[in-house]
Amino acid sequence: MTLLRRLFLILSIVVTGSLALAAAAVAAGGGGGLGPGNYTFTQVSALAQFGTPVAPNVAPQFLISVARNHSDFRPTAGPHQVFNITSVTIQISTLAGSGFGCFTIPASNFTVSKDLQRAALHATLTTPCTGSAPPLAGVRAVSPLAGGGFGGGLPAAIRLDVTWTGDGVIGTTRDASTFQCAGYTLNRALIGSAASVTASGVVSAPSTGTLLSFSPADQGVSLSKTDTNMNITGVQMDACLNLQTL
Repeated sequence: MTLLRRLFLILSIVVTGSLALAAAAVAAGGGGGLGPGNYTFTQVSALAQFGTPVAPNVAPQFLISVARNHSDFRPTAGPHQVFNITSVTIQISTLAGSGFGCFTIPASNFTVSKDLQRAALHATLTTPCTGSAPPLAGVRAVSPLAGGGFGGGLPAAIRLDVTWTGDGVIGTTRDASTFQCAGYTLNRALIGSAASVTASGVVSAPSTGTLLSFSPADQGVSLSKTDTNMNITGVQMDACLNLQTL
């Protein structure tokens, strides 16, 4: 995995994650941390990299990541809130130009089978994400998309038709942890599943025609689901913020 690809993955997580976690700041009353209560997060995501780099140490031609996030906030004091967001981050790097963007799409545009053996993304990217991401060292700042959002250098509309197909191999991770500090307790449980998959697809734009013809993904292909539950009691003191090690 190249440095640029890792940076893209971090950037996509920051952008799409900020959409779901923005609700956390609201629920926390502006403190940035969640108060007492029960919180669940489910993310179903897929990634595919198409094309070889156009030059040494340069990102691949097309990198596509799609995620469906479901967040359920049940604070002890406060309203029950549910947030559902499906978003796509895309990076294009060709001899003709390059760009990056985050877009929200209807949930129906991204379908995934319960056994993680089939997934499909059929969407036209026109609605920029409203979240923002902090700058990362070594990443050139990009201009905002038209109408707000994060990204730049992309056609006005991009059509994605991508499918993922599994080979029956699935890995599952289960993890549970507890953090306690000065009367504050955070119990966290996670179950994650990832499938071995291949991907193929077409990328096109009304303004320029086909950008990427139907072809198999080169590498960086994944299809996964993660369920996280957090139960919090007590209020976290400022002195505890930097003491959690895991």
